Amino acid sequence: MTHVVAGGPRASQFIGALAGATMLATGTSAAGYGAQVDTFLRQQLEIMKERPSRAKILMAGDEASTPSAGLDERLKAISAVLDVALAEFSMHLSASVRGQMRNELRRLLAPDVWEEDEALPSVDSFVGLLQFLSNRLDMAAPSVGVAPSGNFLAAWRPGTGARLTLEFLSANSVRWILMDARNKQTDRPITGAGVVPISALAAVIEPYGASEWVIA
Repeated sequence: MTHVVAGGPRASQFIGALAGATMLATGTSAAGYGAQVDTFLRQQLEIMKERPSRAKILMAGDEASTPSAGLDERLKAISAVLDVALAEFSMHLSASVRGQMRNELRRLLAPDVWEEDEALPSVDSFVGLLQFLSNRLDMAAPSVGVAPSGNFLAAWRPGTGARLTLEFLSANSVRWILMDARNKQTDRPITGAGVVPISALAAVIEPYGASEWVIA
């Protein structure tokens, strides 16, 4: 993952050189170019205001996952980052979901359930899970797990024979698998699966009636 950081001496030198080259090539005056830069920076600040938390969380996650640290140290670091992510989204989550997620993180990150060569939980995937859970305050708390890839899994069971499982592939995409065998009058259970943007998931599972499964 590549992170672009605005600031510092190298960034200042680059911006200064770019400004000189642009004014020379276009014939723009220093005052005119300054106005353009001011407008551009204001636009970028507005963009950064909308998504500061995810950037900070993912950068912290990169630092926490460094392979040079021991397993216990890495687990503690990842746990701290995931706690920060949960705190960032807490105002958009119900009390029951917040409590469930805290309990699940403590269970999932217990040192005695991990091996040295296993992929640790993905911060990017966890952000995706939180983004989905924060869509509605009446979201039901799911059962949570971690796939061998490190992606977070969430599952809802509306009753015996029915299950919706989500694997958050990133902060933006999700793999969904659905099965509903509760109707004994049909020969086969209703099933469905796919990979979609998280923002499109509700509409995709609505025809199965599964959008109600995730509501408390």
